[in-house]
Amino acid sequence: GDAFAAGFLAATLRGAEPLARLRQGHLQAAATLLTHDDVGVPLPRTVVATLLQADPDEWSSARLTGEGVVLT
Repeated sequence: GDAFAAGFLAATLRGAEPLARLRQGHLQAAATLLTHDDVGVPLPRTVVATLLQADPDEWSSARLTGEGVVLT
């Protein structure tokens, strides 16, 4: 929950639209769940930008794995 909140609030402070805020929160939470460490490696900016602009079908089919993002 903390990672989601951090992503959501960071996007809010940048003035992002509501959908982008939610997606940023989900991406931050997913990146956090991919690590066993206290602090995960941030997702590459290009990946985040692609997913923030994805249409609803692309977004719902995206999967984050330890090897990267899979868009089906």
